[in-house]
Amino acid sequence: MRKLICIISLFSLNSCQKTSDNKVEVNKAKTKHTEFLQSKEPKTTQQKIDSAKLLRQREKDNPDLHLQNLQKELENAELTKVEREEIGIEIKGIRTLRFADKNISSWDRSNPLLVKEVKKTMKDPGSFEHIETTFYYKKDKVIGEMQYRGANSFGAKVISTSKGVFDYEGNLLSIE
Repeated sequence: MRKLICIISLFSLNSCQKTSDNKVEVNKAKTKHTEFLQSKEPKTTQQKIDSAKLLRQREKDNPDLHLQNLQKELENAELTKVEREEIGIEIKGIRTLRFADKNISSWDRSNPLLVKEVKKTMKDPGSFEHIETTFYYKKDKVIGEMQYRGANSFGAKVISTSKGVFDYEGNLLSIE
């Protein structure tokens, strides 16, 4: 039994050393990739393809960088109308995802800022119950339409709707 335990522990030590060596190799590979992307040397066709793949992976890892690159592309005067529309759609998609990640509650799909402002206007904020919120993404703004239940002046529960207008940074601009 002892021999079996010793053999198992020896194998695990070897595998641990191998994983740490692999991490070092991966870190070295990452630095080589960044040096490769930034070098000004002429590249073969395969190197250009690899460079483009690495750049796309970096952009996926950092959406802000991707958004900046797309906006720079949009300034290019040689783009056709279709290419401009495609880039605009991609920019809108990135901004929409960023807005959703930062400003929509994963619990009930509400917007905490809109809920807070609606509760301020209610006579009985404790009676507030969120039903649903629907978001409409426009070019420069996001419209959130929220349905909720609340007590009216007579104490009866009624369903109401409020619309909030947001910018893509998540700031509440107005309530209708």
